[in-house]
Amino acid sequence: MPEESLQFTVSASLFKQLGEQIAPTPSLALLELVKNAFDADATKIEIMIQTNRLPLRADLLFKPTEGGHMVITDNGRGMSSQELNEWVRFAPSEKKSGRKQQPTKLNRSAVGGKGLGKLATTRLGRWIELTSSDGSTTTQIGFDWQDFDGRSLTEVPIKRERKAVAEARGTSIIIHPIYAYDWDNLTFKQDFRERLQPFINSSFQVTLSVNGRQIPLKLTAPVKSRPVTLEQVWQKMTLPLMDEVIAFWESNQMLRSDSSLQERARQVVFLIRDGVTQKIVGLSTAGLVNFKQLNNNTFYLYRSIILPEYRHPGLADKLTIETRNCLENFNRTVGENKAIGILVFVENLKLQQFRREAIWRSSRMAYIGMDKSGRHIRVYYFKGARI
Repeated sequence: MPEESLQFTVSASLFKQLGEQIAPTPSLALLELVKNAFDADATKIEIMIQTNRLPLRADLLFKPTEGGHMVITDNGRGMSSQELNEWVRFAPSEKKSGRKQQPTKLNRSAVGGKGLGKLATTRLGRWIELTSSDGSTTTQIGFDWQDFDGRSLTEVPIKRERKAVAEARGTSIIIHPIYAYDWDNLTFKQDFRERLQPFINSSFQVTLSVNGRQIPLKLTAPVKSRPVTLEQVWQKMTLPLMDEVIAFWESNQMLRSDSSLQERARQVVFLIRDGVTQKIVGLSTAGLVNFKQLNNNTFYLYRSIILPEYRHPGLADKLTIETRNCLENFNRTVGENKAIGILVFVENLKLQQFRREAIWRSSRMAYIGMDKSGRHIRVYYFKGARI
């Protein structure tokens, strides 16, 4: 009896894992979609994120059942029905092959890799609905990332509709429901903003809004010639100072709406001011927390922010060291509920990537692990601390 022939199959869940590795953060996932629009000669791409509302569209392929969606729209050349057939294929990137290396009509060199954009959407939400028009045909396709579990790749269903009336050139992607993530988080906005800078210019504009509020994306040049001053305000916060700090946070969209602004303002340790205008351009805060993973001991939770245009070399380290010294000196005067050190969750991706010393030399903050969100956790113990 002849043996049954075997053949290789590919698990669809493998491609979900690839997408998570390609885009480990939502900002990187969105960046891949921006690259696709750039390569399609778009002159603008709009990203709209609504964290609670259902998408109000009658032509959706998947009926919305819960809140939260995003829409990414560009005015690029769009894709024909045949090109969309190629879009759903997983194949080596033609952008890197010799026959595709010619500049685009707008004289752009391709920056994205074929397939990376659609793979990256696994980091953003469940249902992916793409509508594209090349000026003569308009085609809509959709798929469900949950359908990639427990199937081979060829078994994943793809919905498709072809519209008789052509729309304006371009591509629109609706993702719903989006995954639970703090889309209004300062770290997400800063990271996305910094990664966009090589692409933004007069011929390619990117806009981002979160819950109807537009997020500034263009970085201003560092104010290198303008001095800054550090002002210690720990335990000295007056009502006018608190109002000034809150205005700084609100004008730069730095805190979530459910944050207790007054309570956070009382935790300010140092202010950084523009040496000419005296406006606040950065600050550090510290609030007492009990950290379960370290024997439920009490620490000062350290946070800091400096406006991008004032991030002079060494200023962040100086702010950390001055705050550390201030808190350690103050802690010696505390009777009950004394802290044993300073705790910081490192959200800045560049610090995570390039400052990988086990103990930072200047601030002596020691790495002790990561939390569930991938943030590095560092601790500085006060002299004589006991656990």
